Amino acid sequence: MKKIGKMIFGGLGSKIFNLCFVLVVVAISAFAVIGIIQLRSLSMMTEENGKRQAEVIKDQSQKTLMAETENHLLSVVKANAKNVDGEFWTLKHDFNVLAMQIQTIFDHPDQFVDKEILPPDKKNGGKISAQLMMADVKKGADKESLSILRKIANLEPMMKEIVEGNNEYTMDCIVALPSGVSLVVDSMADQKFEEDGSIKDYDARQRPWYKGAKETKQQFFSPAIHSFFYNLTEVVFGTPIYVDGKLVCVLEGSMKLDTLQQVLSETKAGETGFSVLINDQAQIIYSPIKEGDLAMDREMSISAYETSSNEVRHLVQTAMFGETGFKSLTMNGIKYYAAYAPVSTVKWTLLMFIPEDELNDETEALLGKVDMVATETRDKFNENFKASSNLTLIVLLILLLNAIITSIYFARRIIRPIDAMTKKVESITGDNLEFEVEDIYKTGDEIEVLANAFSNMSEQTRNYIEEIMHIQAEKERIGAELNIATMIQVDMLPTVFPIYPDRHEFEVIASMNPAKEVGGDFYDIFLIDDDHLALVIADVSGKGVPAAMFMARAMTSIHDRTMMGGTPAEILTAVNNRLCENNKQKLFVTAFLSILTISTGELIEANAGHEYPAIRRKDKDFEIIKDQHGFVMGLAPNMKHTDQTFKLDPGDTLFLYTDGVPEATNADEELYGIDRMTEALNLEPGAKPERLLEIVKEQVDIFVGEAPQFDDLTMLSITYNGSNEREEL
Repeated sequence: MKKIGKMIFGGLGSKIFNLCFVLVVVAISAFAVIGIIQLRSLSMMTEENGKRQAEVIKDQSQKTLMAETENHLLSVVKANAKNVDGEFWTLKHDFNVLAMQIQTIFDHPDQFVDKEILPPDKKNGGKISAQLMMADVKKGADKESLSILRKIANLEPMMKEIVEGNNEYTMDCIVALPSGVSLVVDSMADQKFEEDGSIKDYDARQRPWYKGAKETKQQFFSPAIHSFFYNLTEVVFGTPIYVDGKLVCVLEGSMKLDTLQQVLSETKAGETGFSVLINDQAQIIYSPIKEGDLAMDREMSISAYETSSNEVRHLVQTAMFGETGFKSLTMNGIKYYAAYAPVSTVKWTLLMFIPEDELNDETEALLGKVDMVATETRDKFNENFKASSNLTLIVLLILLLNAIITSIYFARRIIRPIDAMTKKVESITGDNLEFEVEDIYKTGDEIEVLANAFSNMSEQTRNYIEEIMHIQAEKERIGAELNIATMIQVDMLPTVFPIYPDRHEFEVIASMNPAKEVGGDFYDIFLIDDDHLALVIADVSGKGVPAAMFMARAMTSIHDRTMMGGTPAEILTAVNNRLCENNKQKLFVTAFLSILTISTGELIEANAGHEYPAIRRKDKDFEIIKDQHGFVMGLAPNMKHTDQTFKLDPGDTLFLYTDGVPEATNADEELYGIDRMTEALNLEPGAKPERLLEIVKEQVDIFVGEAPQFDDLTMLSITYNGSNEREEL
């Protein structure tokens, strides 16, 4: 091709110009035909490219949405399963603390006064109260059972707090003796009467939770059962308590199933997603489905295995292994994405479903907009094309010269931007969706409209992809902030050891490995004066930010009061009264406080419901010292604590810990226990405090494996070297 001036010879424009000279009509007709062919070709190419682009958008969107759906649904089901499990775990933890207090009463009954227990009173209906229930009201209760039950009644404030503090879930708290006499704490005193006004007989020994706890000799969770007193369904668990190998009572707690079901009905993913909860016997505890696979009847008698769908049955079988996973399946004729996670404490399983169609709505909506823009562009293009054709014919009839000039004008105006747009459209791929309106497309007609449509479509696509990336970045930011909060809590504790490098009379070290959430364990080590060293280790009930704040308050109170002087028992009594003030959430803390006289090795300690200490005499093994337990702090003011004195000789080592050590749980829901902890302490005879903590942590990690850590793991150890150690050095 050659270019002379503004004319290009040998190209399409030149051919149109030459035809006009030969025959204007033929030239105009040829121009019209070429224009129609080009425009039709562009229209077809636009439609084909729209389809290709829609396929690229759909493919990329589906892949992105699928990955995001799996990650999102897994994170949601894990979080919701953890929330459900947290309620069971918190309740289990509180009842374990209560069981320890009951155990203390059985071990030291002479240290507790008798408290009167009254039978149910209809006036107490709706109020939380303690009531005496018997297997045979007419026969009554024996004196021995009444005597021990009246001593246990000292725990009534703690039992009321457990029921009241978890009133959305917990129905009652019962201590049942083997003789058939029970102490019941609930708000349903008016529902324990026969029609004639007499008190109902209540034999706890015949209830599933009592039988299960007695048979398994460990904490037992029952399946969903109908309540004896209340017209509702509940999940009940029993905790057996033994003295010298003999069952002395079973501690019961029940959870309202309708409250749990209401929470689950509001727990869903997306607009139409839903949750299904099944227990370890495949009993459907909650499901919004009324008919078909995974439907739930009012009596909850249907098993999740009662389905004709192999896909659903396989999903339930896989989920009940206690694993977390994601799967797509067809259920009741609808395609779903499903995620599942275990509720570990009770060995239940939570499943969440979201219809596949809901996830495809965004992609389909985007494709619909693309199709709409393309259709509108083609319609406008066709309308303008017809008008241009008619105008060309009129110009042909009026003036031949004008027709020639017009043919040249249209050859340059139409062909050139169309060719440029065709090349640009062909270069668009899945990785490059950008289309910019360049000056060549600004023709003021349907070509400019089409170019603007392409530009808008590419911008909407890029914005959609950027929005997905922004959502992912926000999730990562929230996770980083939670990690920082946990680090701030740990930084409150002394972590640089040796804490007193110039003191050689003792070697002391402590550590805390927090759970995933902000927790409530703490320890403290400080010199009261030159000859007295204070050692503190404690565990706050509950979890999260409230527990962390209560932990800071308790830690500061113990430190400040200890520096004021007094015995450990006096200090804990004073701190308990301070913590009871403005404690509206009824949080409580177990604590072990000891004061070591460095010059003599005398150690005075007081125990407020905390774990028993372990001591190793020089050249001997560790053994558990069952010291006298006092009441936990924060619930009842003016509670007295007792000082106990030990003599540490040079070479003796003391080991303190929170319940996160013996209650560490593996994937089989088995507790680590005191016996395993003692074996770990004795693995390396004569080990220094730092090595002792390393050994216990290593053994706990091996036992727990991949199971999640629900509680803080806190330990403290001190070896007494003797008052002359510094002089010898």
